[in-house]
Amino acid sequence: MAKVSKSPTPGVPVLGPIFGLLLGPRVRPLLGIAIVVVGGAYWAWSNVRDQVLAEAQYQIGLEQVVVTARPEWIKADVRVEALRNASLDLPLNVLDDQLAERVAKAFEFHPWVAEVRQVKKSLPAQVAVDVVYRKPVCMVELPDRSGLYAVDAAAFLLPSQDFLSEPKKAAAYPRLAGITSMNVGRVGVRWPDPLVQTGVLVAAALEEVWPKLNLARITPAEVEVGQSVPQFELTTRGGTQILWGSAPTTELAGESRAADKIAALLGYARDHGSLEGRNGPQRIDVRTREITVLAAKPKNATAAKKPPEKRK
Repeated sequence: MAKVSKSPTPGVPVLGPIFGLLLGPRVRPLLGIAIVVVGGAYWAWSNVRDQVLAEAQYQIGLEQVVVTARPEWIKADVRVEALRNASLDLPLNVLDDQLAERVAKAFEFHPWVAEVRQVKKSLPAQVAVDVVYRKPVCMVELPDRSGLYAVDAAAFLLPSQDFLSEPKKAAAYPRLAGITSMNVGRVGVRWPDPLVQTGVLVAAALEEVWPKLNLARITPAEVEVGQSVPQFELTTRGGTQILWGSAPTTELAGESRAADKIAALLGYARDHGSLEGRNGPQRIDVRTREITVLAAKPKNATAAKKPPEKRK
C-alpha cells in the first residue's frame, strides 16, 4: 500500500472538566466572543475560499506531477495515462486533503506499475509519486494470433503495443510458445493459465543467458503419469532440444535447481562451442546433476540403440 503523507491529527482530551470551566459565569462572555470570532472567520473563508484555491501557487499541472523515471522498455507516458484513466482532470490542487490518496489509486491501476511506494505533496505546489515499474521478462506467442504478448515475472500481462514499433527488441526477450489457452485476460491482470504462470519463471531464470545460449523458445513438455507439476523444454535457434523440467521453485525430488541447469548448459556450450551436436541439432537433458546428451530417436525399429552420453 502506498505511503501517503498526512498532517498529524491532534488527540481528543477528556472534555468534561473543560466544558465545566467554559460554562462558568466568568467565562461565558469570553466564550460568546470566541464563537463570534470563529463564526466570522468561517464566513470570511467561505467567501474567499474559491479565490484562494485558484491561486497559481496551489495549482498542480502536469509538470508538477513528478514520477519515478520510467525505464527504457516503457514508451508510454505513464503519468499522463494514469491521471487520464482515473479521470483526474488537471489542474489539481495541493490543498485538497484527498489528493495524495486519489493520485496513489490512479497509479496503482496503471498496468506498468507494480507498486506505489509513496505519494507526497508539497509547496510550492507539487506531488511526487514513487513507484516500482513492472519489467517484461518474456513474450508469449499464441497460435492463430498475430503479435506477441509481454508479461513480467509474475505473469502480469503488460501493454504489448509498446513493443510493436520495435520488433527486434521484442524478439530479444525469451519466447514462451505452445500456449493453447485463449483466455488471455486483460492488460494489468495476471494471466490465468498455469502454464504461463510457471513458464515465465523459466524465462526469468534464463533472461541473462538467453542470447549466450542461442535459445529460441520455451515450450510446455509432456507430463509423465502421476506428475502434476508443469514441465518445459527449450529449443535453440539451431534446433537442439533441451529437456529443462520443472520451473524454478517447483522442482521435483532429485531434480537439479535452475542455477545448476544453467551452469551445466553454459559449461557444455563453452566446452563444445555451442549446444548443437557435431552433425546438427541434438537432445540434451539437464534435469539431473549430470548433463546428458540423449541418443537421436531411431528411424526404424531395427536401428541400434546408442546409450546416452553423460557429461559433467
